[in-house]
Amino acid sequence: MAAGERPADMSADEAAVYDFATELLQTRQVSDANFKNMVDRFGERGVVETVGTMGHFHTLTMLFVVDRYPVPAGAPDEIKAPK
Repeated sequence: MAAGERPADMSADEAAVYDFATELLQTRQVSDANFKNMVDRFGERGVVETVGTMGHFHTLTMLFVVDRYPVPAGAPDEIKAPK
């Protein structure tokens, strides 16, 4: 994923979440097909929890950037240099 490529060997559940999250982040909307796939697999509550989790991690990332939180030694700095 860090290389910007879709992971190869995902389960159907993993692929549903990946497709949903990727589409939402890239287009700021979700197709009816991806929404239905998520609801069929995880229910409407699962969709809400997925979006909430995505928002939580975006918030943490923004806080780390604003605070200039140091990345551990030897770790890639994906926040400053995304691919």
